[in-house]
Amino acid sequence: MINNFKFTFLNIISAICILYGISVMIFSGYHFGILVIMVIGLAIAFFSYCRTKKINNKYITFLKITFLTGLLCMISIIIFIYFLFGVPYSDKKEDAVIVLGCGLDGSDVADTLKERLDSCLSYLEENPQAIIIVSGGQGFNEDIPEALAMEKYLIAHNVPKEKIIKEDSSSSTYENFVNSKKILDEFFAGKKDAYKTAFITNRFHCYRSYNLAKNAGIDVLCFPAPDEWKSAVVSYLREAPAVIKLWVLGI
Repeated sequence: MINNFKFTFLNIISAICILYGISVMIFSGYHFGILVIMVIGLAIAFFSYCRTKKINNKYITFLKITFLTGLLCMISIIIFIYFLFGVPYSDKKEDAVIVLGCGLDGSDVADTLKERLDSCLSYLEENPQAIIIVSGGQGFNEDIPEALAMEKYLIAHNVPKEKIIKEDSSSSTYENFVNSKKILDEFFAGKKDAYKTAFITNRFHCYRSYNLAKNAGIDVLCFPAPDEWKSAVVSYLREAPAVIKLWVLGI
């Protein structure tokens, strides 16, 4: 196949997908979205090869239909996610804000998580009274819990330590909300009215996070952080099957 490579439109798209996946893996680490983009690239290269060699039978046709149907479904879900259908936005008047963790670079805040924390700093400029929960446990390739790295980042940016509560035992978004709810219920136990909560995560993650929060029994509003541009495409590709899992299993 390599010896027969020609610079057709499909082959260029295939090469872009594969090279993009490799570059994101090098600079941001491996995750499922990278596998998806590389499979898409390889599938396009395969169909381009079949077209060049005039290979066409019922099996190739079946594979094409399956691939295009799956790709169309994924694109539809990504559009649904991007426009945050049904997700209510924060009015920046909440009693508490939950910042959802994600991968670290060893013990340092990675770019995607940095976007979330910088958005938290922006949120605090308009609502400095809010209590902050930094939520995230320690992954297998992380030197410290995400919550600890997040706390250090916020303190380094002049957020008082006493305003920050660490939730460092969760291993999924659903657990982020379950564990954070327990902390907030205890913290606001003496509050006369029900407390209001916002959550902060990247835009690609907001739709699923909001619905997982509802399933965990916590009412939240969304304060979306920007997507980290270098890995935005693979982040949405990773999120699409996770949303299907949410719709089917509720977690």
